[in-house]
Amino acid sequence: MISQVQQKVAPDDYGSLSVKIIGTERQKRVRLAELAVVVDMLFPRTQEASEPFTVVEIGGGSGFLAREISLTGAEVVCTDPAPRCPLDYPVVAAFAHELPLANHTCDRLFASHVLEHIPGPFLGPTFQEMHRLLKPGGRVVVMLPTSFAMALTIVLQPLGHARNLVIHLFRALGLGTAPESRVSNNPLSPKGERLGLRAVKALTVRWVLPAPHGVGKTAFHEMWNWRRSRWIQLFGRFGFKTVEIRSSGLAVSNHQLFDTAFWGLRELLGRLGMAGTNAFVLHCAHNKDDPSPRGTRDQPRRHKDTKGIDPG
Repeated sequence: MISQVQQKVAPDDYGSLSVKIIGTERQKRVRLAELAVVVDMLFPRTQEASEPFTVVEIGGGSGFLAREISLTGAEVVCTDPAPRCPLDYPVVAAFAHELPLANHTCDRLFASHVLEHIPGPFLGPTFQEMHRLLKPGGRVVVMLPTSFAMALTIVLQPLGHARNLVIHLFRALGLGTAPESRVSNNPLSPKGERLGLRAVKALTVRWVLPAPHGVGKTAFHEMWNWRRSRWIQLFGRFGFKTVEIRSSGLAVSNHQLFDTAFWGLRELLGRLGMAGTNAFVLHCAHNKDDPSPRGTRDQPRRHKDTKGIDPG
């Protein structure tokens, strides 16, 4: 049931200590917490338990979230162009713009942090596939990064490089060592033998500007394009109407300095309007079964957790 998914991200799971999870495991906990926020958006309250209900996830990776959604009793089809092994759930290898599924076969389409990775020429075909697959009255739930997520990454970039430079300086002076795993994915990682080479790298553009997370040209482009208003315009261009927006309530950054952030700090920044993820509920613009009340059809409904947050 839905409560099973929500219970997996109860505060007791984290406690008051920092969550020292790096890479995949840390991301899984963050994504699971985000799923708990939007799980009720996936399922209608009027749905009878005996009725078949199908959810198609786009870009599901290893099927981690698909497995959690399947706990609600829904039939879940997970797709990804390059499934990640080991698999947590059966995954159909397919691109988002050419899914091997019949017309009007799913009640919900779900995508978590996928659309920002799809190149522009494939966005149109991807939304066309969504229109093709949805049953009448169906909805799309997409989770996307916010401008604050990239802004936080940009702010942390020079701090991270400065920290690593100090670490390497201490190592060069024989005053200490640092675990290789902490700096192995950083531009200043010890591939060169001389500290001077690392210092030169530190003074390049990578000192102040992280690499793009998705398909944006630069991190600044993505920070601008990840505004809520921009996503809403994009959905409308491809025939979808945004009927609800919900914040994840958690601050997120792609930088390693934020990997070990206290869970309470993530929540605090989220409550201050600095959440790293927004969830959008979309209906087909021509959908006669759209539940939006009259007079508010052009304005997306805000969840109570997002009141007072600038839509941009």
